[in-house]
Amino acid sequence: MSQTSIQRAALDQESARRRWLLRTAAGALLGLAGALLGLSCGGEELRCWSKERCEPCPGYCLENAWWDGIVNSRRYVVWVGKQGEEPTCEEYGQAWEADRWLDLQDDPTCPPCRCERADCNDGGVGYSMIEECEPPFDDTVKTMRRPWDVCEPTGQTKAATGVAVPWYDERHACRSREDLFQPEATWKRMARICSPVEPAEYSCGDHPAYPTCLLDTRVLSDDFRICVGNPAPFPDDEVIARTACPPEFPERLDIYRAVSGCGACDCEPDGELCSMEFLFYKDEACGDLVLTQTLTTETACTEMAEPVVIGSVKARMLREREGGCVDHGRAGIVEGEKIAPADGSALCCKPAGG
Repeated sequence: MSQTSIQRAALDQESARRRWLLRTAAGALLGLAGALLGLSCGGEELRCWSKERCEPCPGYCLENAWWDGIVNSRRYVVWVGKQGEEPTCEEYGQAWEADRWLDLQDDPTCPPCRCERADCNDGGVGYSMIEECEPPFDDTVKTMRRPWDVCEPTGQTKAATGVAVPWYDERHACRSREDLFQPEATWKRMARICSPVEPAEYSCGDHPAYPTCLLDTRVLSDDFRICVGNPAPFPDDEVIARTACPPEFPERLDIYRAVSGCGACDCEPDGELCSMEFLFYKDEACGDLVLTQTLTTETACTEMAEPVVIGSVKARMLREREGGCVDHGRAGIVEGEKIAPADGSALCCKPAGG
């Protein structure tokens, strides 16, 4: 036998040995998983999350569902009907997810503006530590949230030659909430989208995460649908528009957040804006102060004289937002432009009552 043949035979033997080891390991893992599942309450056919008790679902088991190809596709319980008649998700044991709109009126009118003040720090205050004050800035963002004036270690070990880059109040001080007020003069129907809540003490078969037990079976009435989809895809995402619904969820609901052709609501704050400051420290206990920076509505950056490792940060509210909002109505309306649905997505559903 040649040297090449001997080497090839040795490689074949090693490959076969590795395949055998992989199969053996996979079998062992599956056996371990089965053993662990068998330890959960109720035996082989009963799974739940509760440590106190585990009972079969007394309501309706919401089976698992997917919409292949759609990013972040999830299951929902969706009510469809006229605005003003919508129930709350909570009264059916669900969690509110979103409200959307269906079927533009034959001769629609623009919904009125509704300006409301956005509270300070609605989503927290973000900051990022960088090497120098030149864009693009480092995108490693940390977020500070209430309660304020509390020391938070950063976990940083790398010195910043620039400073931290904080920003405050990215959103406008006043915003239009058209999503909360869409009259029948604009849309024919609305969809209230609820996320199913899984009670810990009830089981729906032999998978601990799927499906979900719906305790209130009224969600199977004529005004509710069991759906899959993504109500809030990325802007200009055309995947949903060209992807067919799965056969088990044949009814397609094209849903929208807004309309185009109506311009934009012009909302202006009437009063003082918020004011905050960030305090940066060398140590992890907010004792050795390096820099204090007052935050504005614009991204700010301050360079330091020498590199410093920022060990902890503290955010402090100097002034809460005061005043209200002035509604200047709609701006940017193009003459002759027709009202059309905008910011759309879709849900695939079982027919109402199914």
